[in-house]
Amino acid sequence: MLDFKSIAASALASIETLLAEWLPHGRRDGHEYKSLNPTRADSREGSFSINLNTGAWADFATDDKGGDLIALYAYLNGVSNAEAAKTIANKLGLAKPKSAPTAAKKAVAKCEWGPVLPVPAHAGEPPKAHTKRGKPVRSWAYRDADGSVLGHVYRFLKSDGGKDVLPCVWARHAVSGAEEWRWMAFPVARPLYGLDRLTAHPGTSVVVVEGEKCADALYGVLPERPAVTWPGGCRADDKADWSPLAGRDVIVWPDFDDPGRAAARRIAKMLAALGCKVRVVDVPAEEGRSAGWDVADAVAEGWDKKRIGQFIVDHAREPKKAIDPTPAGAGRVSTRGGEDDEWRDLLLMKDGNARDCRENVFLYLSHHPAWRGVIWRNEFAHKVVRRKPAPWENPATFSEGVEWTSEDDYRMGMWLAQQERLIVRNEGNLSAAVGWCASDSEWHPVREYLDRLVWDGEERLDAWLADFMGVRATPYTMKVASMFLIGMVARIYQPGCMMRTMPIFEGAQYQGKSSALRILGGEWFGDTLIDISNKDVYQLIQGCWLYEVAELDAFSKADATRIKAFLSSPKDRFRAPYDRQPRDWARQVVFAGTTNLFAYLKDSTGNTRYWPITARECGEIELDALAAARDQLFAEAVVRFRKGERWHPSREEQQLLFEPEQDAREIEDVWEAVIACYLHASTESRITTAQLIGDALKAEVGKVAPGRSTEMRIAQVMFKLGWGRSIRETTGKRQRYYARPAVVEIKQTAVSQGSGDECPF
Repeated sequence: MLDFKSIAASALASIETLLAEWLPHGRRDGHEYKSLNPTRADSREGSFSINLNTGAWADFATDDKGGDLIALYAYLNGVSNAEAAKTIANKLGLAKPKSAPTAAKKAVAKCEWGPVLPVPAHAGEPPKAHTKRGKPVRSWAYRDADGSVLGHVYRFLKSDGGKDVLPCVWARHAVSGAEEWRWMAFPVARPLYGLDRLTAHPGTSVVVVEGEKCADALYGVLPERPAVTWPGGCRADDKADWSPLAGRDVIVWPDFDDPGRAAARRIAKMLAALGCKVRVVDVPAEEGRSAGWDVADAVAEGWDKKRIGQFIVDHAREPKKAIDPTPAGAGRVSTRGGEDDEWRDLLLMKDGNARDCRENVFLYLSHHPAWRGVIWRNEFAHKVVRRKPAPWENPATFSEGVEWTSEDDYRMGMWLAQQERLIVRNEGNLSAAVGWCASDSEWHPVREYLDRLVWDGEERLDAWLADFMGVRATPYTMKVASMFLIGMVARIYQPGCMMRTMPIFEGAQYQGKSSALRILGGEWFGDTLIDISNKDVYQLIQGCWLYEVAELDAFSKADATRIKAFLSSPKDRFRAPYDRQPRDWARQVVFAGTTNLFAYLKDSTGNTRYWPITARECGEIELDALAAARDQLFAEAVVRFRKGERWHPSREEQQLLFEPEQDAREIEDVWEAVIACYLHASTESRITTAQLIGDALKAEVGKVAPGRSTEMRIAQVMFKLGWGRSIRETTGKRQRYYARPAVVEIKQTAVSQGSGDECPF
């Protein structure tokens, strides 16, 4: 018979050696040995410990426990106490080892098995049931980016109605080399569920949910947004490998309970460190919504793609940052948005009262329940806004995105004085705290609008000018149509990107050109008269996605060089509200012009900045149809932008398609025709400026106005006619002249939007 007491005592004498073998990833902590529980995927460090003095052990998360190392070995390896005692006795030399193959197999320590990822082809089918828990109610196959199986997670129902989730992997024994399916966790860092979905949708935003059931439910309704999760639940989020999400836009949708919200905050922090743009869905409390409500419940309630997308837009918020630094002696630091009053320990006190300082005002704005989520920085308009009503506002009449003003500073000061007895005498402390708080919470309304769009797959982008603006459909107008809207999208996702051009919509007054642009720009449209020579113009265009230069009045008095510089600038320098100093801001606006003229370009070197479009050439401007199609136009533009399509013409496209249209709108210089006739009749290969003034223009050289305006005007004409400028040495003097081109290339200008079939309208 086995002497259990003697075997247990001998094991206790060698406890540290045995634990290092059985639980190699554990560590000593005083008189305890702490480790992850290898039998649970959701194990967290600290909950599983063994007393080094007595051998007693317990997992405080599940209430599993035992009194000695025999019971511990049996628990870890799923064997009986008798088999555990025999194995330990053999290990310590207290008894002869059994020779039976079955006994030897059961005596193998679980820690000697290691997962094999991905599962090899010879592995065969995974288990259909667990020896103790029976058949699962659900199971999920984890796959890598290529679709190969990494392992499985099973869900079992417990007798008390609860659930038990166990992972199962293909494992190899470190000594014998034997391989089999084992009920054990994935190795740290554990793979995400849905890696193959990330591969199928490389450029889209990702939704992280809690649990495989939720991931499948969301992906079934919203297949264009990959839904992923991690193994082990909200206690094992730090054991997952989040690196496949690096650099992507991520939305974290937690379960409606405290553990879920806490896990979401931790995940958001880890993803932010990987360069992700993270938003966390703040699930509101509603009547009938129980604790633990999740996205799978929403789908079960009948939520469709549109409702789920709108819910994310309405409730996804950027995570709040931790308070930093901690004031001396302040005690514990809680993250912004916490649900307790620990933040009050951080208040700077004097004589028992909170001090009048910006730090204390910041703490109230960041943590007080009445103020959480109120103040944000609109990173599109570069101003401070309210996304939730301030304590003095009526929620029923509140409109998201209202700008914060100095009057709101005063109202906030009054609220602090009346509600919290914090009297702030220095007005600067109020505004400084508001700016500080806003800098922790950035919101981009246009990017949020584009992110929630879902393209229906119907191609509209190339033809929208023809379909809605009455423009003749040609290769040129189709290029302008797609490039302009893709460029608008690019300016949002890549602020400051190259966008050196603007379309010019031509046509008589009251045809709807400006109204069409207003529809495209939506609430982010601007058309106030601007003066590009005034520095305030840079503030005026902030918060605008599409800015109309009506009738080109703003540019009519500016020189060509300034116009080109203004359109081409990738950034604007100004001082934003609540900033102390001006700084550079990457430009996010695009421009479009309108005019009643058909000849308005006055500088041939700058004509490439403009894309002329004749509106209502082949039909009426369909404003209602354009408004109905607007979201799908931008949804398609987002897809094509993410695929890497250009929003500016290639050199060949510029020469073949764009230059003829631009040249046709150039204001004619009367000298050009005179000089062209003279050159055509002349047989000389070299001609000087003086010859052109006297012989071609019939002017006396001596009466030419001082300065270089005449020479520059002639040079521009000669450049257009293809004559190059050269210098030659004659009798020790340098003579400048124009050289006849070897081949005269006649450029055929366009008189309409191009050739093609006759307009059917």
